[in-house]
Amino acid sequence: MTIPAHPERIVTLHDSQLTIPLLELGITPAGSHGRMPDDGGAPFIRSGMMLTGTDFEGAGITWVGDYPADIERIASVAPDLILTTDWQEIPLAQLQAIAPTVVVDTTQDRDAIFAFLAELAGPEAQARLARMQARYQAQLYQLRLVIDPATITITTFQVWDGQLHVTRPYGNLGRVLLDAGFAEPAIVAGVPPGGNASFSLEQLPEFDADVIIATYNTGWGNDLPEERAAFADAVPGFCELMFACREGQMFFIPRDEAFSMSYDALAMTAYALTALLAGQEIRTRTGQ
Repeated sequence: MTIPAHPERIVTLHDSQLTIPLLELGITPAGSHGRMPDDGGAPFIRSGMMLTGTDFEGAGITWVGDYPADIERIASVAPDLILTTDWQEIPLAQLQAIAPTVVVDTTQDRDAIFAFLAELAGPEAQARLARMQARYQAQLYQLRLVIDPATITITTFQVWDGQLHVTRPYGNLGRVLLDAGFAEPAIVAGVPPGGNASFSLEQLPEFDADVIIATYNTGWGNDLPEERAAFADAVPGFCELMFACREGQMFFIPRDEAFSMSYDALAMTAYALTALLAGQEIRTRTGQ
């Protein structure tokens, strides 16, 4: 397989993990995977408008389906390169029959993914990436300037299907927490970097922290009260059991910004943490 040196008609088969990074690097793909809303409306690029001001309408990007993507739609775009993931259901051979195809491991480090995409896109994209990385380091510096991360324990986890779920790091949120140097509960620190783990609800006390950061998903119409209720319904008395919740130090931020493969989202997350934690007294369990 020969990858074109300067691809001009890229099709991406994951919106938030592949399309968004390309857009941030200054490359508009010819076609992209996208989501269908539950109400049957028009397909959309997850977090596309919020992070880049770009969606299918008006951008010249052809929607090529959701899961699985539509092989005929992909072919109609006449791509010269296809970027896919290992969970897209179309057999690789079918994609390769249309155009050179690269399977991008989206579980690998963000820097590796962006570096690969920037190399595909060329020197201008590489220069843009260097600026975004420098900006992120400045944002971390600002956060540490007003907060001492080592003195605050922060945890983030999700509750569904009767279990506690941890992804480490959890997208942009987890990346900022780790890079800034916030302390974390031992049970979370025990999850290998890049790993996922599930725990029983009986282990909830081990997740206690000075601050809990949770997320809510607006992409499919989920609202904040619904996400709050998920914790309370899963564990009766949740707020009384957890220090952060009792002290009013359980905060919710939007999931698209917290999880998309995006330097702009990373910046938004760093700013959100700075705004939530700076300029006020954060009670800690050791200072009760």
